[in-house]
Amino acid sequence: MDAFISWVKCSKYYKNMIFIHGERLFMIRDGEFAIPAVQMAYEAWLYHGGNNE
Repeated sequence: MDAFISWVKCSKYYKNMIFIHGERLFMIRDGEFAIPAVQMAYEAWLYHGGNNE
């Protein structure tokens, strides 16, 4: 998940997402990201060849 988080932090959307969600942006609950949009992005990232951790 660390590689995904680093990837998100480099994206043009990061500033907007961190403004909206604050420190909860990368919060994990029951093994998944608590913010559904982040979880969906993570699953898509993995599907398209993201770092399989």
